[in-house]
Amino acid sequence: MRRAYEFAYDPEVVTIGPFHYKKERQELLTVTEQHKIQFLFRSPYMHSQTSDEKEVRLGKLAEEMKKLEERTRCCYSEAFADICSDDFVRMMVLDGCLILHLFHCWDHNRQFYQEFASGSLLRERWIVPAIGMDLVKLENQLPFFVLQKLYQLTRPIDNEQSLLTLASEFLQSLSLKAEKLPTESYPQHLLALYHSMFEPLTGSRPSHGTQKSSDQEFLIPRAKELIYHGIQIRKGNEQRLLEIKHGKPYLLEIPPLFIDNNIGSILRNLVAYEQCFRDVQPYFTSYIVFLHG
Repeated sequence: MRRAYEFAYDPEVVTIGPFHYKKERQELLTVTEQHKIQFLFRSPYMHSQTSDEKEVRLGKLAEEMKKLEERTRCCYSEAFADICSDDFVRMMVLDGCLILHLFHCWDHNRQFYQEFASGSLLRERWIVPAIGMDLVKLENQLPFFVLQKLYQLTRPIDNEQSLLTLASEFLQSLSLKAEKLPTESYPQHLLALYHSMFEPLTGSRPSHGTQKSSDQEFLIPRAKELIYHGIQIRKGNEQRLLEIKHGKPYLLEIPPLFIDNNIGSILRNLVAYEQCFRDVQPYFTSYIVFLHG
């Protein structure tokens, strides 16, 4: 999958997590480590503090991330021995705080945060959607518990929104629209959260941790095969992407989908996520197999 379409899996404007950590230093990405530092110090958590207070607060973030370093490393398929402990912790702080800053600035209901986007790279009209695309690439993830801990440490007292709500509202802005609230309370990462927002309303959902049965395998007929056997397929009115419905006898209604490079990239990463984790329902894999002619 990856060899044929590397562009779909590689971050284009910002690296998150260890897989492409070295790429940030080797290539001219739009969002550099220096930008991440600027976003951190522009955040409400840091903005009004003195230099000494900022150092103390930064040290606190690093200290808490250090406690999570081993657990975080275990979430990845590689050991990343070439990234020393200090650099790994620094990456956790900067990448996590960048994501939180982006979510806050996106939240239009809190004008307070809008002030902290002014004068920054986030004012560019194209940059936020571009970062959003990179945040749902499988190799560009931080564990959600890292984001949750940073959120607990940095959010103002008067902010009662959960991180799950902030993240979901942001993800609903992506070009492939998710039409429902997430079903996952403790997602692995942002891509897992995004995936859960597409779960079809019809059908049953296995409890967390149950594996797909290897004893039962179902052959998914492709759309062309159904048409060949007399099934009519037409555009449905349902907005939820995966809600393929039986209408009248011998009729399937499929929600419309316009595929461009961005949506193609999102679909590939959702499929890759399903293929990497046995306990994830393969909704998008089935969807692509069905559509493929």
